[in-house]
Amino acid sequence: MNITTTQICLHQLRFHAFHGVTPAEQDVGSDFTVDVILTISRQLSELRSDRLEATINYAEAYSVIRETFMPTCQTLEAVASRILEALFDAFPQLEGAEIEVCKVNPPLGADCRSASVRLKATQ
Repeated sequence: MNITTTQICLHQLRFHAFHGVTPAEQDVGSDFTVDVILTISRQLSELRSDRLEATINYAEAYSVIRETFMPTCQTLEAVASRILEALFDAFPQLEGAEIEVCKVNPPLGADCRSASVRLKATQ
């Protein structure tokens, strides 16, 4: 067996923040969710070692995301790209990452569950 890729996934991380263009979004805030997929390349022997150093600690990844998510931005693209940059800085073994940032119930004047931005990046 040859394992070529390992992905660490965090699903539906929830935040309340003040990202947005309108004054109401910046004053009252909105609810957001974040999904990330972190890709590393590891051999089977490294994975079977059961050592945290052979992978990415998802609790540490969450901390990076939480700290990076909170400073206010106008666009979801800015939020998502800032998080990706921080993850690549924090984890040198990271080869690729995907992120989706969703604003729950965005102020569109329509019945809309969420609006999101999805970015993919490689080292």
